[in-house]
Amino acid sequence: MKTISINTTQNVVIEYELGSLRDRIFAFIIDFFLLVVGATTIYTLLASLLPHGAMDVVGFFLLLMASFNTLLFEYFMNGQTVGKKAMRLKVVKISGEEAGLTDYITRWTFRLVDIYFSLGSIAGMLISSSQKSQRVGDMAANTAVVYVRPSRDVSVKQILNALNNQNYTVTFPEARIFTDSEMLVLKQVIDRCEKYNNRAHEDALIEAAEIVKQRMGVTENFYNHRKFLKTVLTDYVVLTR
Repeated sequence: MKTISINTTQNVVIEYELGSLRDRIFAFIIDFFLLVVGATTIYTLLASLLPHGAMDVVGFFLLLMASFNTLLFEYFMNGQTVGKKAMRLKVVKISGEEAGLTDYITRWTFRLVDIYFSLGSIAGMLISSSQKSQRVGDMAANTAVVYVRPSRDVSVKQILNALNNQNYTVTFPEARIFTDSEMLVLKQVIDRCEKYNNRAHEDALIEAAEIVKQRMGVTENFYNHRKFLKTVLTDYVVLTR
């Protein structure tokens, strides 16, 4: 299994397993099947309710939605489609930053070349042979498709070895009051919230942020709890290395 090391914005190097060609094909088939079933169902249902002349508009609208289907799903589902989610795959930026709309548009645009016009032959050849399992769209957007779960866990010790604090300014010096084990728990809360983006994990993240604020004696309110906790984690690493 091929892997890729990604240096995150917190200067933590995480090694991911690259998505295999087989699983990416399965993800594509799942998305295509759901798209066909969904579009057919909607068209059939509306055909029985609307006048015949209106169906041309409905057909055009469905065709438009089908064309942008992958782009919309990847953008709103943070790098995943239904098929990718089923196969535990996700689009990530190789630079470690979060993929943005421009990146997803670039990937979607090049689908015309390496998937549709070539019937997938170009994409299949490049994913199988390239070092980072990238098709043309991935190369253009500097992205890769990886399995959601990292290939190995990242400990605080690994973070300590990976982080270069020369150009970093500590935001919360109070972070030094915590222990390694507490920071590992904090990192797990952050990771699980990012992996399982649902209300329960978001509530756990907010609760963790409030506990950390109380422990450090911080009274300021933070709108982005995840960013706050990541800052505390990075500050701890810098202060205690």
